[in-house]
Amino acid sequence: MNEDLQGLLLAVLFEGGAWIREETLAEQQIQEIPLRRRHQEAASAASTTAAAARTKDETATLGSHRGLLLNELLHAPSAVMDPLFTILRTIEDLQNTSVYASDAAYMTFLIKLAVDVEAFLTYVCFQGSLSSS
Repeated sequence: MNEDLQGLLLAVLFEGGAWIREETLAEQQIQEIPLRRRHQEAASAASTTAAAARTKDETATLGSHRGLLLNELLHAPSAVMDPLFTILRTIEDLQNTSVYASDAAYMTFLIKLAVDVEAFLTYVCFQGSLSSS
């Protein structure tokens, strides 16, 4: 698997996202759909927003006090875990592959990904974040 794609998958899965306080989230009502912008577009929008002080900051609208992965797992666990399990199942046919084969790096990446997700979930459960939600 291409290293850039591996980095992209990890970045998307473990992206922290906009962090907002739980109290702010509870009192906030979404009035309009926020836009996700590229870096250059965000910089341009920030200068426009600064010029018109009445405009609300869009970054907090889609924020979470839990982090994006945990928030998605709480509200749509199958939307996260089903594709992840599908990706992980791709290595079943490769289980007898030599460690020197080109598929070994792919298998290693997916195993590391599974361990990282499991470690995240174990940490969250151990900290009691799920029960205090």
